[in-house]
Amino acid sequence: MKTIGLLFYLLFLGVFAMAQSNAEGGASNVGGSMAAKTQEKDSLAVFQSGSYSLSQLQIEGEETQVFDLKRDRGYYSILQINSPDKTPFESTLTLMNESDSLGIDFLDLYNQNYASEKQFGIRLQKRGKGVFKPFVIDFSDGRKKTKVFEATSNQLSTFYGKLAVKGNFLSVQGKGSGYSFSALELKSDEAVPKLWQISHKQDVPHALSFSYYDGSRWQFPLMISDKGNTVIGAIDDLDNARFQVRGNSYFEGEMTLEKADLSLLGDDSRIVFKTDRGVRGQIRNSENERFVALENTAAGSALRLDDSGQVILSGHRALQLDSKQQLNFIRFQGENLAHGFVGFDSKNENLLFGINTSQNEKTKVISILVAGKTGDVFIGADHSHKAMRAERKLHAKDVLVDSTLLFEGKSAREVKELKKALTVGENEASLVEVNRLLLDKIEELTRQLNAMEQRIQELERE
Repeated sequence: MKTIGLLFYLLFLGVFAMAQSNAEGGASNVGGSMAAKTQEKDSLAVFQSGSYSLSQLQIEGEETQVFDLKRDRGYYSILQINSPDKTPFESTLTLMNESDSLGIDFLDLYNQNYASEKQFGIRLQKRGKGVFKPFVIDFSDGRKKTKVFEATSNQLSTFYGKLAVKGNFLSVQGKGSGYSFSALELKSDEAVPKLWQISHKQDVPHALSFSYYDGSRWQFPLMISDKGNTVIGAIDDLDNARFQVRGNSYFEGEMTLEKADLSLLGDDSRIVFKTDRGVRGQIRNSENERFVALENTAAGSALRLDDSGQVILSGHRALQLDSKQQLNFIRFQGENLAHGFVGFDSKNENLLFGINTSQNEKTKVISILVAGKTGDVFIGADHSHKAMRAERKLHAKDVLVDSTLLFEGKSAREVKELKKALTVGENEASLVEVNRLLLDKIEELTRQLNAMEQRIQELERE
């Protein structure tokens, strides 16, 4: 802008010098040797409308190309254009092109003091057949021009090269297009340009949107609402994944996934939980070792599920289930409706083992109940029965019983014989041996009875 202003100053200094030289009857030396002949004409109409008139200085001939105005002493030269004393509303420097065939176009460098417009400015204008041309700022060394800025009448301003903003912030403000209030666009220089757009949304009130145009359609990878809610979508929509992270990611606070999948790719992928003291645990997927695991690395324990269907608990001293419910279960479900369970009744302190052939929880068939308060075991029955009861057949290879009750009321000789025949361990007796001894005794009694019956018959015959 300073370059344009300086050119304007030099031009009008030249005009002023030529006018003064002509008035004094002298010649203006331009470029050191070429003299320019000037002719002053009054009140030549510029616009066909006749709304303005001017006094005009013209240079005759083709020899003179440049006006050169210079002070003979001092440190600087100034071209000063004043507004009228009676109406001090505007002073303007105008660069104009005018022809009957092309019309009129001109550039104003102005200082306005109207009630409606109090401002300094540059204005590009046209009349008649005139057209608006781009407003350009460039640098030239006489051989090459370097453009740094261009503005056109459709409100498109383009900076070439780097744009540096020194200050607190860069502000982009707009009234809105229906989609966005304002936007910052990052565009590639290609035959089919690709672009990113960072926009202050209008159709989604006051959301911040990062959108991408691939040359054929728009995509919206990231949007942040005015409340801080964030919607993230992958640009290439890889396998319909809506959140893709390459490398490490840090989250602070809550993260909620609703009706969404979180995919971790790779032969060995992990979700690691860390504290200030180091790694606490992790969720790990190992493609090489074929397992998925929940690991407490601090305690050296893990719950591992491998591809063979095994569930492996390692490093655990105990498996603990905590619940405020009265009845809690570990359930084993097969392909059909039948399932087994291990349960704990916290109110009555009973441990349950059972099988159910239906999906109705109320129809559970309790196969074994261990009463925690008494230690009694109930098989196929409830705890209304004493000690231990089997409602159906009970199969056992042998059963050991307390022998003290068995020997009670026996003579010393009988106890000695029974202990010799039946005792397996201290105060224990085998029911198999008891039943064998009873069968032997019954067999012996039967022989004695048969012998007695035979003797009775012989006596009756005599």
